[in-house]
Amino acid sequence: MFLEGVIVTETVASDTLDIRTVATLAAVLLPLLVNLVTKQTASDGLKSIINLVGSALITVLSLWINPDGQDVTGWLALNTFVFAILTSVVAYKGVWKPTGVSGAIAASTPNLGIGSPPVLETSDKGQEDMGQVDNDPRE
Repeated sequence: MFLEGVIVTETVASDTLDIRTVATLAAVLLPLLVNLVTKQTASDGLKSIINLVGSALITVLSLWINPDGQDVTGWLALNTFVFAILTSVVAYKGVWKPTGVSGAIAASTPNLGIGSPPVLETSDKGQEDMGQVDNDPRE
């Protein structure tokens, strides 16, 4: 027969989750959590920092849970952290932002969380600094 001298090996799928899979699944939801804990007017830089901190927390929790009993190494920790960051960015840009879910969460909680307060927009904004608006209370 054709396969008589060939050794056929089977790959058996693991029934347990590995560390990277747990971190990836959590990182998919991380952008929604970032929108929930920041104000709608928060800067993109602040949201990015919170995303990095969240990715680090996901990594630490995934390594601590260690569902498959894998040896924890520095390389595994770094790899898991990078996967968490990439997954959260791709989930935000590819799923949550285009579908409007991210914006809906941010709009439903505009003043909840951290970030700068909303700026009041007026018709003469900035003119006070240039002396073009008379705001003298003595008049």
